[in-house]
Amino acid sequence: MAETKDTGTPIVDLSKLSADEQMKIKCGKAHFNEFNNLKYKVVNKVGQLI
Repeated sequence: MAETKDTGTPIVDLSKLSADEQMKIKCGKAHFNEFNNLKYKVVNKVGQLI
């Protein structure tokens, strides 16, 4: 599972995101950690997953 956020930096700078976006990422991580065979990553672009 990928959460794409472009903060204009080489890696996603969570401090540049709104409080709502930061909370969505925090909740997404907690939710997807419940699945053994699924990884959750926050990236700038989907291409960073390859």
